[in-house]
Amino acid sequence: MRCLILALTLALGPALWPALALADRIEAQGPVAAVTLYPYGATVTRAVRVEAPAGRHDIVVPGLPADTDPAFLRVTVPDGVTLGPVRLATDRAPDTDPAPRPDIDAARAEVAQLTDALAEGRRGIALIRARAEAAKARAEVVQAQATRAGDAAPDAAALATLAALVAEEVLAARTVALQVEAEVTAAERALEPAVQALSRAEARLAALVAGPADPGAVLEIAVSVATAGPIEIGLSAVVEDAGWTPVHDLRLDRAAGRLTLSPGAMAWQATGEDWADVALTLSTARPADRAAPTTLTSDLRRILSRAQVEALSGMRASIVADAPMPETIVMEEAAPGLGYQAVLEGLAFAYRFEAPVTLRTGADDLRLDMARVPVAAIIRAEAAAPFDRTAYMVAEWVNPGPTPVLPGPAMLYADGAFAGTGDLPLVPSGGTATTGFGAIDGLTVLRTVPDRSAGETGFLTTANRQVETAVIAVRNLTGETWPVRLLDRVPVSEQDALAVTWSAAPMPDETDVDGQRGILAWTFDLAPGATQEITLEHRLDWPEDQVLQ
Repeated sequence: MRCLILALTLALGPALWPALALADRIEAQGPVAAVTLYPYGATVTRAVRVEAPAGRHDIVVPGLPADTDPAFLRVTVPDGVTLGPVRLATDRAPDTDPAPRPDIDAARAEVAQLTDALAEGRRGIALIRARAEAAKARAEVVQAQATRAGDAAPDAAALATLAALVAEEVLAARTVALQVEAEVTAAERALEPAVQALSRAEARLAALVAGPADPGAVLEIAVSVATAGPIEIGLSAVVEDAGWTPVHDLRLDRAAGRLTLSPGAMAWQATGEDWADVALTLSTARPADRAAPTTLTSDLRRILSRAQVEALSGMRASIVADAPMPETIVMEEAAPGLGYQAVLEGLAFAYRFEAPVTLRTGADDLRLDMARVPVAAIIRAEAAAPFDRTAYMVAEWVNPGPTPVLPGPAMLYADGAFAGTGDLPLVPSGGTATTGFGAIDGLTVLRTVPDRSAGETGFLTTANRQVETAVIAVRNLTGETWPVRLLDRVPVSEQDALAVTWSAAPMPDETDVDGQRGILAWTFDLAPGATQEITLEHRLDWPEDQVLQ
């Protein structure tokens, strides 16, 4: 058969040699070269470099994570290389030689050497203890022989001689035991440096070796190489158990009217393998929610017929409104000297760090700091009267940078003092944000309803009118003047039959704040010791055959 193949090859010419030649097996390593982290998950890119002659080859890459998902594994080859079938073996993997790791081999040799030295020292301690045990055994034998001899020779002289012999042996055994105890203590103290050295060596070895001694998955890549030489094959896979979170420090300087934003990122991974000296890229995250003051929503009221109310009686309805995703802001930035570049990839930002990083599996939380951004801030006291009993210090600021401020947790500082924690929303370039920096204990808010009246039959019955008068008092017990922004609300209606009228003294400076119907805002300066009162009244009227909801 071989002769037939050779004859056909010679007859048909060199053009068919690569097709008829058997593929050779080249084993290579695929270390992690680059990682793109997402909030949950990551894309891990490996670089497989081999020297390959022209022809067909099976490139074997052992040691991939055992949970590698073949559906999300991609292989790229350079020009001049044709990619054939790709096989990922997670079970019954072919036998492969482990990759040489001189650093791990040296660490293991150090651990073995220190272990042997410590064992030799402990054997010496055991020999010292053996002396005490031998002396004790000798004394016990003498005691037993003396007892038998005393039974056979009851005269006083013989008994005295035996007693003296026993006492001498017991004393000698106790003396040896005390000497041995002192020697063992000294020997164990002398071994302490060896124990500590072994512990450090084992820690160094554990830091180099990640995860269990599992061979993992083996990837076999069939390629056809046109020209002999070095080639680099790229492997990329999507993995779970990894991610990053934006983190921020916000420092407010009230005297300067300035806010310093220090963005950063926390990266982690628990994939089962260490990422050593990899090129790291972080993709942008989804926005977070909630600012410090309570957010008011429109107080929507409506009326129903009695039949509709009876039909709804006893039923419980819940409406879940999904918050719309904020518009993605796309920009491009190059930040020289800051250690990273913010670039646009598709519709998301990517932060590429220039220096390689190491992120060990299940062991590291990696903090990456970015550039500090000073911004001008408008500082005031703010409260939502229906809910807040004290005003909050807030800073309104505009993102001046070309990239958005990413959503994430923030550490808040006011005039150098820690003020608490919060969550920053997504703030696009040129966007405005309001950040709370804690309650102002001396700026109290009291909302009372001294007069609430309805129709003759009572509140929320067949009466067709409801009137509510609220008095809001903001009192300044601090020693400084505060600019205050106070929020409240009145009902709104989307039905012609339900009429809503309202009045306030003084009238608000803003209505339908931020496009929310019925939300009112007053702004005023409040001096130390002063009180600002606001009276807010609303009235609802509806047909007598309807019920207010």
